[in-house]
Amino acid sequence: AISDFIKSNIINTEQAVLLKQTITTILNHPKLKAYYDTDDTIYNEREVITKDGSIIIPDRVVINSKNEAVIIDYKTGLENNKHIVQLENYACFIEEMTIKVIKKILVYINDDIQIKEF
Repeated sequence: AISDFIKSNIINTEQAVLLKQTITTILNHPKLKAYYDTDDTIYNEREVITKDGSIIIPDRVVINSKNEAVIIDYKTGLENNKHIVQLENYACFIEEMTIKVIKKILVYINDDIQIKEF
């Protein structure tokens, strides 16, 4: 994906290096690594249609063999309570599909990576 961004002139090589470092930091973060290095079912940015017909798009949902889910949402900028509300709404809608949400994670991507677990 990074190569495609460079070819499309969306980012330059300097930005690509920084982006790759950020991605590597996220993938190897001790609180997140298990959700990237897994045989569980993973849904990245998949549309979920709720009972009322609205659409939600969680960034990442990891579902294990026990039908338990971890929801991960990525944010930039400052922490905001609306991010928690959004994550809670995702959890409610996923649980309506008879999938038990066992963890909700906000990943703040700024100068450093901050993880908030709920």
